[in-house]
Amino acid sequence: MKARVRILLIVVLSSMGILMLPAIPAVARDYGPLDGWDRTAPYSTYQHWEFTNPDNPLPEEFHNPFGEPYAVPAEGEWQWSNEWPCPPGIEDIPGAGVCSGWHCSDPGGGKFVIRIPNNPEPNLYKRIFLQITSSKSPSDVSVTGQGGPGGYTSGTFPTGRGPVQEGPPAPPFPGSSWYTYNYGLIVQPNPEYEEITIEVPYCTVIDQIVVDTECIPEPATMALLILGGTGLIFHRKKRK
Repeated sequence: MKARVRILLIVVLSSMGILMLPAIPAVARDYGPLDGWDRTAPYSTYQHWEFTNPDNPLPEEFHNPFGEPYAVPAEGEWQWSNEWPCPPGIEDIPGAGVCSGWHCSDPGGGKFVIRIPNNPEPNLYKRIFLQITSSKSPSDVSVTGQGGPGGYTSGTFPTGRGPVQEGPPAPPFPGSSWYTYNYGLIVQPNPEYEEITIEVPYCTVIDQIVVDTECIPEPATMALLILGGTGLIFHRKKRK
């Protein structure tokens, strides 16, 4: 009986995107969050898209207690397939030599948009770590804050990670090579949700996107947390 209740609870929490796990392991071609980032922390989110279903914009795996994230083609012509030729490092089934993903077939290039729901409480700023596995390098990656009070500014921060080559180009994609690219983005102040725009050149296949985010509390909030901890230590010493 207890096992049935536990399974039901896991299913319900998973459907709400708030399942709290001791640790969320990195899955295929996910090189994990940056050092010091905790995917299960209260003000953090984690999203991983493998694009196994063209009709489902939700990630295959995510932890986001603030809502459901999505990723969709936004501009240009795109085609989905689960049979794009790819190197062994990123194929969906070992030995199959193919992977699923979105292909930009527009000569003028295209745009892919990701929307990440956010912690609604005001915070100083939001940091975003983005991993993109694709057959060509994105031509531009940017983020904008949406909802809330507005007046958002955006920027970047160094991740300390360079692109990782996953394998040689497949025959249909001359002049390309499979890499996982890394980006550090910032939105200030913390928005209600953020939109990440990925611009790609013609004949690019996006195989995977991983997004980790964390909210940085305002100085006043940090001060309260520090004072709270100091008060707890003082109280314990006094009791001794």
